[in-house]
Amino acid sequence: MSTKRALMIAAPFEGLRGPIRDAERMEAVLRKQDFEITTCYGADATRSGILNAWQNLISTISTGDAVVIYYSGHGGLVQSKDGESSSGKPWQYQFLVPVDYDQTTDDDFRGILDVEISHMLQDTTDKTRNVTIILDCCHSGRMFRAPGMGQKAHAKNLEETQYHQVAKYLTTLREAGHFHGEVSLTGNPYAVRVVAAATSETAWEYMDSNGQWGGAYTEALARAIEETAGHELSWRTTLMRVSQLVNVKFPTQHPQAEGPETRIPFSMQHAMAGAFHLRVVNNAAILEAGSVLGVRKGNVYSIVPLDSDDHGEGDEFPEATVTVVAAFKAKVKLTFMPSWENLQHLGALAFLKRETVEKQPVSVTSENESLLEGVDSSRYLQRRGEEDTRDAILDFRQEEQSVILSNAKGIEVGSCPMEGAEVSQAFDDLLLTAERYVRAQRVLDLRCARIEDRLDHLLNVEIGIVEDGEVSRKFEDGGPNHIDQKDKIYIQLLNNGNTTIYISIFDVNVAGRISLITEPYPLGMELPPSRSVTLGSDEFGDLVGLQVSWPDEVPKKVPIEENYVFVITSSPVDLRHLTDSESLNVRLVRDTAVATNSVNIRYDILHVPFDIRPVEEEPQPAEEERQIELPDMEHTEDKECPADGLPDCDCLPECESLPEFPPMDMPKGIIGGIIRATKNIPPCIWVVNKHTEPITVVVSKYRPNRMLTGIGLNGSATGAGVNFNSSTWVGPATKKSLPPVGSTGKSMAVFPLWTRREGFGVISVFKGEEQKLFIENDQVPLGATAYFENNPDLDIVHFAGGKQNNGMF
Repeated sequence: MSTKRALMIAAPFEGLRGPIRDAERMEAVLRKQDFEITTCYGADATRSGILNAWQNLISTISTGDAVVIYYSGHGGLVQSKDGESSSGKPWQYQFLVPVDYDQTTDDDFRGILDVEISHMLQDTTDKTRNVTIILDCCHSGRMFRAPGMGQKAHAKNLEETQYHQVAKYLTTLREAGHFHGEVSLTGNPYAVRVVAAATSETAWEYMDSNGQWGGAYTEALARAIEETAGHELSWRTTLMRVSQLVNVKFPTQHPQAEGPETRIPFSMQHAMAGAFHLRVVNNAAILEAGSVLGVRKGNVYSIVPLDSDDHGEGDEFPEATVTVVAAFKAKVKLTFMPSWENLQHLGALAFLKRETVEKQPVSVTSENESLLEGVDSSRYLQRRGEEDTRDAILDFRQEEQSVILSNAKGIEVGSCPMEGAEVSQAFDDLLLTAERYVRAQRVLDLRCARIEDRLDHLLNVEIGIVEDGEVSRKFEDGGPNHIDQKDKIYIQLLNNGNTTIYISIFDVNVAGRISLITEPYPLGMELPPSRSVTLGSDEFGDLVGLQVSWPDEVPKKVPIEENYVFVITSSPVDLRHLTDSESLNVRLVRDTAVATNSVNIRYDILHVPFDIRPVEEEPQPAEEERQIELPDMEHTEDKECPADGLPDCDCLPECESLPEFPPMDMPKGIIGGIIRATKNIPPCIWVVNKHTEPITVVVSKYRPNRMLTGIGLNGSATGAGVNFNSSTWVGPATKKSLPPVGSTGKSMAVFPLWTRREGFGVISVFKGEEQKLFIENDQVPLGATAYFENNPDLDIVHFAGGKQNNGMF
């Protein structure tokens, strides 16, 4: 049975008065929803206290549990000066501020970096995918007072920290082996991140009418969650309500949800987006969405209040008809003006009731009645008649016992059988594929038609192929361009202009599926003047690339077209409504999209088409047939060697060519020279000590022998009598002592392997200054990283990134 678990963190550092009250307020909300609460408040919320509390939470999680991590306190942001950061490196880092942050030194940074949070979050979602992280802090480096609030409002950010100090600290953590596994380059796909403000905005705490301090965001969030409990409303809708409540006092703070934000709070169920925000200005109703988001003249919307207290039982809802459409706004005419108390300052929700749609012609060369009825009843499709001057956008044709759906270029984008128990559902799915394809053409047809709306910018876009951590080929301006199915790409953006711009990037595949590449940035990726960012680089700035996938619906016969659509705006704007909500493999319920800003937004659209060429999959040999050529260690081969005679791995010539870091942490250029031809796995393993005592690690081809003198035949593998000096090994074997985690020494080492067929090394771990045997005979697969955390089983991260708990054989 799944459990609900929450970790509540309150760090009242440097003048903040409300974090503990904030956490207690949210704690009360979560207890009503049956969460088990763990707290880390006040003096306990040090750097180590927070990380240990989070790690303990991870150790208790089971598959299916609902998990919440809540933080209230200061946030920090460091940015490099123009030209200060190295090419490709992140130009800014965000961090949380524990209560011992003032003990930071040049060698001991006490903040908790966003990179660390990403890895902790990855460890959490490895255990369960129902994860929500709530952050009531901000990371803006700007310090100013809220207008009209005087001494009654404090910004929840921190004064400037030096970029080079944080970058140095991050390098230290990396070299010590603190980062393991891979994190998604486009944001954790399983964790909802609910944050108090955008990166460059300020989050506020204030003193209420009762003289108590608290965060405006937490106050609004707690209220919204309680109001919507039991209703199928998504995080996106909830945050729309929260944002309006916060904006009453702090109009420059915009809470937002990131990640799978169409989920219903603390659930894996999703809710479909389908509405926009409506506001009333001088008795005129304005819809906060326009032609870019698919609003058309004549569309009709049902209007409902944002505040449930405004609506009385039996009250009618007005309807709004679109009369004038701009790019990001639309004027609407209401059937009547409601007398809702909060309409003027909160606005309302506008749910689409009837849409003005121009149906697209399709060719149907099948006499199947179910298919013909489905096309005729579609909101988006119509059969092309003899008098229709438009070309068919899609073709339904019958081939033997199947119906094939192809686009105008003859590329198959879907199919379904004409026989079988599920044929009715198959036809419905094929029609949905056709309608999705038509809707995707709206995104591909996006253009900035009006000169007065056009954004003048100097954004430089570079796209290319990544191979072994380096750029192997760049797209040519104007094309044509192509990639192979297995290629990885990067997208580099450089703002050569003198104003900040916001970029949202969509990937539209040949089957009509739309994905938001810039998903971690709901309001667009902010790019100040002279700044650059590379999508496809990891948190250390190393180029690893974004994997391009082949659509499941499309057979691998011929090259297919893919499109990147760049929407560049002058202000933050939420364009997630353009993405394909039908890709959610869950039951969908009706829901709302988030409001856009009400400022006059200028924009530009860039289209980058390219072809993806299919690559025939090469069959992998069976495990027992795979031959792995590894270097021999003649110095100990087949010879019995006592512990004190084992060579240190750093002294072996075989180690000179091995990568210092695991693949997910490896600097540029190294990986290309050492990855093996067989499965691209290097002939080594990495071992990291995450325990508070030193350990001695031995990696060998064979299991060790014991000198049984003094302990007898019943000596336990973890018994007091078995230690490093009472064991011998038949070579090849090598050793290395690793200092405890957090020490000045390096707590990670790379070991060569010698096993020719099985593809694993045998590892033994001796703990403490006494070097007592703690783990014996664990198998560690080729290319893996083994983490010792004072548990009987090592935490194994395979070369491909997957985890397992490895036992003895």
